[in-house]
Amino acid sequence: MSSYDPDDDNSLCVKGWGVFRNKPWHFDGLFPTETEAQARCNELDGSYTVKFGSHRLGTDDFILAQPGNQPRGYAAPAILSVRANVTDSLEHRFTEFLKGVPASEWLDGPGFNFPEGVRKADFLLDKRKMIAEIKTVTTDQQPKVDRRINKHLEETGKVVFGTVSSTQLFKDPAESDKFHHKILREITKNTEEMCRSANDQIAQTAGQLGINATGLLVILNESIVVLDPGVVAYRVSEYLKEKPRSIDYCLLVFETHEISNNGIRQNQLLSIDAHRTEEHIADSYIDQLKQWWAKYNGSEYIRQKINDPANLTYYPKR
Repeated sequence: MSSYDPDDDNSLCVKGWGVFRNKPWHFDGLFPTETEAQARCNELDGSYTVKFGSHRLGTDDFILAQPGNQPRGYAAPAILSVRANVTDSLEHRFTEFLKGVPASEWLDGPGFNFPEGVRKADFLLDKRKMIAEIKTVTTDQQPKVDRRINKHLEETGKVVFGTVSSTQLFKDPAESDKFHHKILREITKNTEEMCRSANDQIAQTAGQLGINATGLLVILNESIVVLDPGVVAYRVSEYLKEKPRSIDYCLLVFETHEISNNGIRQNQLLSIDAHRTEEHIADSYIDQLKQWWAKYNGSEYIRQKINDPANLTYYPKR
């Protein structure tokens, strides 16, 4: 591999010309020159292409070069990485995405050896200016909702035929609000547990490495529809405002719901910051990270600032 230059921005990666097919994903190989890569591409069917970038050794990952890192005369690609196989789980895809982000370090990779008992996070980002922990929603919360409603029906002796909204079970709006608030607290209990766990991991990672870094929690959801982004955002915001935390930002990456933009359904990615009165130094990096994720998925990035995510209407994907 002496003919390949190492990629200083991406650990365990070397630079070269990659030959790959995007759908379905197949990385054929890396070549030191464009001529050699094109010759190999010509031997394959027409679905393969040649691009300059970085190959992560021991994997089939190939990261397209960022502006300023391409060879002279090379045009910048339209997406950050072509390794975005939608058949993979969201957790796998987001982890691979962060591995390919410039100046990121995967804390489960070689080179890190944390003492037993230390609860470490998942990534160091932005040249160790940020510590990131990924959590995935895996437990279906619908049974909790069903049990709470069935208990109410048993206690009140009501019988429901067909399908009705739970708000129709109450004549008193105040009683309805109280009932639904209990459900909200119950189905988001796991969200608070995620926050507490991530807060501890970020703090211990910072202490072990001796760094003062911004904390980022990423919550992923690709299957639990009863938990919409607004509900989870509400519980995360509650946790972050209680007292100073090691978590400064939370990204909610939910593939279960869409929002409507001028009548067009679109994916959404919510970012929540700890309650503060002035702009944080990492705001621009968080925004850049969201743009990279959109490009990674081949999506348009539209920025929208909102004060209360719960006021948005979220449409479950079918």
